[in-house]
Amino acid sequence: MRKIIIILFAVLLSSGLYAQAPLNLSYQAVIRDGSGKLLTNHLIGMQISILQGTSTGSLVYIETLTPTTNANGLVTVEIGGGILNLDQIDWVNGPFYLKTETDPTGGSDYSIVGISQLLTVPYALHAKTAEKITETVHSIGESYGGGIVFYVNSTGTHGLIAATQDQSSSSNWYDAQDNCSKPENHTAAGKEYSDWRLPTYSELFLMYYQSDLIGGFTTSEIFYWSSTELGTTHSRGIYIKSYGTPYTSYDKNTLLHVRAVRAF
Repeated sequence: MRKIIIILFAVLLSSGLYAQAPLNLSYQAVIRDGSGKLLTNHLIGMQISILQGTSTGSLVYIETLTPTTNANGLVTVEIGGGILNLDQIDWVNGPFYLKTETDPTGGSDYSIVGISQLLTVPYALHAKTAEKITETVHSIGESYGGGIVFYVNSTGTHGLIAATQDQSSSSNWYDAQDNCSKPENHTAAGKEYSDWRLPTYSELFLMYYQSDLIGGFTTSEIFYWSSTELGTTHSRGIYIKSYGTPYTSYDKNTLLHVRAVRAF
């Protein structure tokens, strides 16, 4: 069966997974085939589970779905129609992990699996006394979520995390995302998360300003890839340790360093 890539949909300052009324959770993912082509207007099979304690912990919720991707390869589902209601989960006794399994043919032969921690868990569903989610406030430089926080929003509840080591020291742009997502390229803490990705040009610039806090960057004149493209053959790169103009354009076949990020 051909390889399928799932990329979690994350928007700066927001979370791809959030509580809604009634007792549902909204989940989005972008589906691509092994060549990176979007699977558009395509029926897929999905099984979504919630695990308690660890990424291989006790199963506390499971649901199967057969959604269809849109014209942009994006699939959106509402979680909450399983046998067990979400408000029956003991949300206080976390952490919890979301496990997604996908069959690109629309059946139940799930060939791709992703697991990520629910960083914002719906405690209100358990308490039944509040309509908002209790969120922890985070700060820049904090060790959290498998790496180092290098950007937070005005409330400190959402932001961006950088891996503490490079995922490659000689990657072309086409392989950079795969190098970001491979568990073997991360520290033990980083391996707990499956939503690492290549930073955008603006995100990489934020890393440039917080590089001393993040750590692990080479002091030699080495550039890092961003996901931002400049036409079909070139993409943006940034020299993290530069004291002058840190950015430039590179041919996508050039071998540069790679440092992954994830959103919370």
